[in-house]
Amino acid sequence: MKKIRLLLILPLFGFTNLFLPTDTPHFTISMTHYFGAAGYSKNYIVTADSIKLITNCDFENCKPETLYKAKLTAEQSQDFYNFLITQRLDTLKEYYEVAGIDDGRQSEIKISGDSLPDKTIYLSNYLHPVTETIFKRTDKLITKKKYRLYKDG
Repeated sequence: MKKIRLLLILPLFGFTNLFLPTDTPHFTISMTHYFGAAGYSKNYIVTADSIKLITNCDFENCKPETLYKAKLTAEQSQDFYNFLITQRLDTLKEYYEVAGIDDGRQSEIKISGDSLPDKTIYLSNYLHPVTETIFKRTDKLITKKKYRLYKDG
């Protein structure tokens, strides 16, 4: 009887998470955007515990540089993972392009993790609704607007 009362009282004090699984799923998604005419690239990497932005360029003496790095909370990580699971990533093709356009944003997305397909997707000047949603959701994890892919969002 005491056990039942305890189970009824604990949620009142915010202890509901005591009985939920605490294992955060493992995942990695790397989104590299190449901007050929401008001569640089941005690589956003989201893992179960962090997000970072690494830039590089095509010019002489360029080296990869980490511009942004942040730890993710367990809640942010779980939310992002749950979001990825709902995107039906297994249905995405390997390659998308807009024919006749040779310059512009070229993107490469690599996905792996628990219950996620191991997949690489290339987009050549192509805006796919699923990948655009992923890019925008990634932007929400970045607190400094100037480092987001879509700075106005």
